Amino acid sequence: MLEKVILSILGVGKSKSDLRKQTLEKVRSIVKKDTSEDLEPASLNTYVEKVARNAYKVLDRDLEAMKTDGFSEDEIYELSIVAAFAAGEARVKLVTELLED
Repeated sequence: MLEKVILSILGVGKSKSDLRKQTLEKVRSIVKKDTSEDLEPASLNTYVEKVARNAYKVLDRDLEAMKTDGFSEDEIYELSIVAAFAAGEARVKLVTELLED
């Protein structure tokens, strides 16, 4: 089922598919290893880091910074969905691995 969701969120959208894939991998890496490669522009990197680690800390100024860097509201929405999904997915996989050990 997770694979269907992944295909859906990485499919056709307003944001570039490869940017959504990079976002997915970045968040997976943050949750699993607490480190990741930076995304460009910096506003996207900051935003994705916040969504992955502490989504409640996302502020209007984070969204405005992304808009200033050229992201539309639809693109921000899509990237938010990818980041939030990836954070949840990575945490479920991590817990599953721990339970299996």
